Amino acid sequence: MSINISTEALNELKNILSDKQLDGNVVRVFVSGMGWSGPQFNLSLDEVNEDDLSVEADNFTFVVEKELVDEFGTFEIKYFDEGGASGIYVETSVKPEGGCSSCGGSCS
Repeated sequence: MSINISTEALNELKNILSDKQLDGNVVRVFVSGMGWSGPQFNLSLDEVNEDDLSVEADNFTFVVEKELVDEFGTFEIKYFDEGGASGIYVETSVKPEGGCSSCGGSCS
């Protein structure tokens, strides 16, 4: 499976969409930026494209580009609740390279 979502993350997603009065049931996993630790992933409402892999869960369709799955494996959408902060985050089964090796060793 290309995308897994925990029950807690799915419930939080429903709450976020309801609170913000957003309609849509296609949720895209995408690269939202690059940092010293590698790519960062996020979620957005979108449409299914022909280059996507998709997974159905509780009336939602979660999509991700096939190329991202080839590079990073399975995407895990998880929920956190720590120290008064809570939300959803995305992890991958193949951990991207990061740290100083990704910046040519000139990190200090």
